[in-house]
Amino acid sequence: MSAQLTPASPSLQAAACGGQPSLPAGAGLLALLWAAFQLWRMQSRVRKLAADMDPRIMEDVGVPDWLVHETTVHRDLARLRNVDYLRW
Repeated sequence: MSAQLTPASPSLQAAACGGQPSLPAGAGLLALLWAAFQLWRMQSRVRKLAADMDPRIMEDVGVPDWLVHETTVHRDLARLRNVDYLRW
């Protein structure tokens, strides 16, 4: 079952790929907090979707480098953590 993602603004999509979200010059504190929350949620969704993908497939699809590296590190750490059970 695939996750349903709501369409995001182009500025948030660019920010999820490593850029900064563009906000109006007079944006208040609440607008900045909301944009930061939306960026955090979008990045966490992307991380969750890419968690089970192979790094080579992610590079072929065009996934940002930070996401490829992060999922690879999490996978390696999980593998190293589970090695201790094999030593017994």
